[in-house]
Amino acid sequence: MMKQIPFSLIVFVVLVLGSCASRVQPNGGAKDTKAPKLISSEPANEATLFKGDKITLVFDEFVELKDGGTGIIVSPPLINPPDISLKGKSIQIRFKETLDTSTTYNVSIGKSVTDITEGNALTEMGFAFSTGEKIDSMRISGNVSDAYTNKPSKGVLIMLYNELNDSLPYKKTPRYFARSDEQGKYTIRNIKKGTYLIFALDDANSNYLFDQPDEKIGFQMNPLVMDTANLESINIRMTLEKQTRQRLLKKSFEQPGKITLKYAVPVEKLSISNQNGSPVNYYSEFKSGDDSLIVWVPKNNTDSLSIFCMSTALGIDRTDTLAFYTAKKIKLKAGRNSKVKSDTLLTFSTNLENGKIRFAEKLKIVPNHPSKLIHPDRIFWVIAKDTLKITNTQNSETGFEFEYSIPSKPANTGNLVCMPGAFRDIFSMENDTTSIPVSILTEDDLGLFDFKIQSSLLSDPLLLELLDSKNNVAFKQKVKLGESLVFENLIPGKYNARLVVDTNNDEQWTNGIFSTRKSPEIMHYFSGDITIRSGWDLELEWNLDASKK
Repeated sequence: MMKQIPFSLIVFVVLVLGSCASRVQPNGGAKDTKAPKLISSEPANEATLFKGDKITLVFDEFVELKDGGTGIIVSPPLINPPDISLKGKSIQIRFKETLDTSTTYNVSIGKSVTDITEGNALTEMGFAFSTGEKIDSMRISGNVSDAYTNKPSKGVLIMLYNELNDSLPYKKTPRYFARSDEQGKYTIRNIKKGTYLIFALDDANSNYLFDQPDEKIGFQMNPLVMDTANLESINIRMTLEKQTRQRLLKKSFEQPGKITLKYAVPVEKLSISNQNGSPVNYYSEFKSGDDSLIVWVPKNNTDSLSIFCMSTALGIDRTDTLAFYTAKKIKLKAGRNSKVKSDTLLTFSTNLENGKIRFAEKLKIVPNHPSKLIHPDRIFWVIAKDTLKITNTQNSETGFEFEYSIPSKPANTGNLVCMPGAFRDIFSMENDTTSIPVSILTEDDLGLFDFKIQSSLLSDPLLLELLDSKNNVAFKQKVKLGESLVFENLIPGKYNARLVVDTNNDEQWTNGIFSTRKSPEIMHYFSGDITIRSGWDLELEWNLDASKK
């Protein structure tokens, strides 16, 4: 006699068997992290006597071209860029012109080739072939950096010419070239023995010529002789050319009434008139010697604005016609992932550093639009429980800056309070209630920094700049090697320092001039932060010889 099986047990068995029979998606194994690998080519790498019009590269997996293959570079450069096509696991490069005879060509592929599954990019790869009987094998390598920041210059052209003419970058494309990588490193391969000039160019218009005022350029002073050994550590510092002809490089109009101008050469004088030649009532932070200017024009009730901007630079007067379409309102973002709002508020910035200021200094507040103080009685200090009237407001002529003395008996903290309507800007907007918290520092709250610079490689004149946490120059002073330089009454916080080899002794860093083969002045940056603490004296020595090792 069969025993009756419990119904709950039957349900359990069915569920178990069902789960065993269900189909499960395989996990696919470990993630693919390998880049495509070249397994064959036609012709073979470093083939000679090449007579064809195309090369084919075959990889070990299916690949795709990133950015349309613009990272595939052929050197020496071709007049007509080759056609680059993709088919499965292979890439074909077809030439649209007859190649030079007895010439070694190098095809740099770089990160333009990735696999189709994980996007793993091919590491830097060079492929060479020759139309002659031998492969040229000389190589040059080094680093490219910005002469002012010392940071690597990535994606710039390094150009090699087999002619010794200083005007080459202006008129002729290079014989050999390469591009710097993310770290500013470069290598030019398959170079024929000979003597060359080398340049680095931030090629803004991609024509292999130095023909734009906003293109940075760098160079080595002496020709490079490539004969028996490869050249390494050929390092190049890049800079914008010091301009000798005035140009208006950039203009933009931002409502309400804000015009931004960028000139190639610092401006000595500035004036603005309308189409009738009558002066325009405008406001500006302009100071003689500025090359970036902000001009404010009051209410414009038309859909367009046309003005004449007269500037003087290098002793020459220049007039630029500025035409703007003003009907469309410009909106400003309030912050990341936030809603867009119009610039309709009168707000203030200050000269405070992390909310702190020395007792001996004046608090400066700067409105975001040119403004006037309409009601001085609506501004006051709140120190502890005391409310102190303001009696010493100083207003700049342009309406961009207002100064306030710290009360004579400071507590640790205070607030400068601006009640509604204290200020009115050129667009008739008034401020809302504004409270600016201020930490007032006495001498006991500040720090001292004793800095000594050592080097057997440098010589005077030298200029030291101490930078605050916002990378602004807090102090600037000439310095002599081996002598202590003392900075007193420093606000606690992190600082850094940079040293200018001030060759022309003008107390500022000077960029290079390619046309006269004048190199940019050398800039050294201190490695690491300089931390200033309240009531502490900090002593540091900067040995530049050690940093070179």
